[in-house]
Amino acid sequence: MAGFFQQLNLFIWLGFVVQIVGRVAGRGMGGEAGALIGLVISLVGLVIFIWGCMQMATEKGYSKWLGLLGFFSCIGLLILMVLPEKS
Repeated sequence: MAGFFQQLNLFIWLGFVVQIVGRVAGRGMGGEAGALIGLVISLVGLVIFIWGCMQMATEKGYSKWLGLLGFFSCIGLLILMVLPEKS
């Protein structure tokens, strides 16, 4: 079994980073417009993160819909990580 960080695919990493950027941008810009921009960026990051979790579930032999656990961020990712591989 690959190490924890090796098992995470590019979409998971990218989604996580984009979510962080969205939060920082939302707070750094200030005001309602900044908050809205930060929220949109964070939601895009969440979609990318969930897509990566769906790929991970498929790679482990599960239905891609199990990857929706990524909606719960790190907790969902942890659940996916500890699931045994079916293939």
